[in-house]
Amino acid sequence: MGHICLQRILKLLLDQAKRSPRRFRADQGPRSLFAGWTAVVPSLTSMRLGKLASAAATWALALSAFALPAFSPQVAEPLIEAKVTGDAGKRQLSVEIAWPSGLKPRFPRDESGAIFDRSVAIAGAARTPFATIESRPDWAAECHREGCRIAYSVDFGKGIVGDRRGGWGFEEKQGIVLAPLVRWLVRPEDRGARGRLRVDFAGGKHLEMVSGVMDGRTNSIDTDLVVMDGPHVVLGDFTHKTIDLPGARIDVAIGTGARGVRDDDLLHWIREGAQDVAALLGRFPLARLQVIVASGGPYAVGSAVTMGMGGASIFVVVGERTRKADLLRDWVMTHEMLHVAFPNMGFRQRWMEEGLSTYLEPLLRARRSRHEPRLVWAEFVRAMPQGLPKEGDQGLDRTFTWGRRYWGGAMFWLHVDLEIRKRTDGLKSLDDVLRAITARGGNVALRWDLAQLFAVSENATGTTVLREIYDDWSGRAVSPDLDALWTSLGVRPEKSDRIRFDDEAPLAPIRRDLTAKFPVPALAATRP
Repeated sequence: MGHICLQRILKLLLDQAKRSPRRFRADQGPRSLFAGWTAVVPSLTSMRLGKLASAAATWALALSAFALPAFSPQVAEPLIEAKVTGDAGKRQLSVEIAWPSGLKPRFPRDESGAIFDRSVAIAGAARTPFATIESRPDWAAECHREGCRIAYSVDFGKGIVGDRRGGWGFEEKQGIVLAPLVRWLVRPEDRGARGRLRVDFAGGKHLEMVSGVMDGRTNSIDTDLVVMDGPHVVLGDFTHKTIDLPGARIDVAIGTGARGVRDDDLLHWIREGAQDVAALLGRFPLARLQVIVASGGPYAVGSAVTMGMGGASIFVVVGERTRKADLLRDWVMTHEMLHVAFPNMGFRQRWMEEGLSTYLEPLLRARRSRHEPRLVWAEFVRAMPQGLPKEGDQGLDRTFTWGRRYWGGAMFWLHVDLEIRKRTDGLKSLDDVLRAITARGGNVALRWDLAQLFAVSENATGTTVLREIYDDWSGRAVSPDLDALWTSLGVRPEKSDRIRFDDEAPLAPIRRDLTAKFPVPALAATRP
């Protein structure tokens, strides 16, 4: 009976609140309840004392839900402040860092000897003048205890020559220097340390710093420490443009190298890639994306890399003889934009990221009439066998060949998509999984684990397809019968990479749905 009495009491309190709303405020907690209690007590006299007594304990528990939270002072996160001066002629950086106590600093690994003139001045009670790092063997522990100032120089020209390319070293592509923070900026020894990073860069007219951090600006970074392992940081001379999207923007930094297309052609190409993905998701997947375009080289579109964690950036090289028509039929930008829409999954699941972009890119372009469905399936028939396991394969999580990562991953996502569609009679698909990821805030700026991905997929589709196929394919070699799959989809290979469609095949309706047109959301114009 106690809960019935409690319900009557709460109803009386709510009725009193409606009559005297100013007495009840969320920030007053129990005070507002007791203020209203005096108005309620007369109404309680009609209740029997026994019922009131049986409700007492329950009423006390109800009041505890409104208890004021205990005061806990906010502890400011440690702030690492770096002032960096660049010299384009010497190809050097001068770095001075105000380092907070509570974090132990560590210089980057420097096998090429690009970092020199290292010195430190301890702050706090042990305040000391600058001295060389070599003369203070306990400098890192002292900085951790007292805070300090750290100064040094970086010869990025020497780093470009001596660093191992393709890793986290300095690299130059068509006049733009890739300068990842982890290569040249002192960082906490604890890679999981919490804190803020602020970098101010001054390099003169022809040397700017551009980064993909979420709230970054040219020559400035002010964000979480996670960006030390995050998106691109590059140095160079750029023209800056912006593509405005509903609720988001794409900042475009265009290098000064020779090229055969205008800025407007580049921006149209980038916008089309973004629109391919926005048409799938209903919106662009994050608030800010930085695209860095280098110019030069023999290919229409050369290398392209998307990076995330704390932000998002795409670095792409456009050839010096590239024409507008080359960009219109190119697939690279859509592939990279799909990376932007998918969370970081870690090294062992990199095949999930690359495979998703490889699988969905041609489908999305076909849905917007930018690619022919017959060409989509002809490419799948020709290229997907490269993803089949070879001797010694240990599954997608433990086999790191190019074919398995890209086309093995694409084959995985094709099977996931088909199975979701079959189990739900076409009501759900992989599209729903990706939209759900976006709705949950997932994108390349964040790290997700498999449990998060599976939970979102299961909630979006009402199936455990993604988890089941991952469990089957990730740890062992699975060789699906691709010829039988093409036949069931009504894809009949012919000579010279041509195919014909069999619309009587059992899965032909799914094949048609995969490239069916969808409406395109309008994206706003470009601005300088």
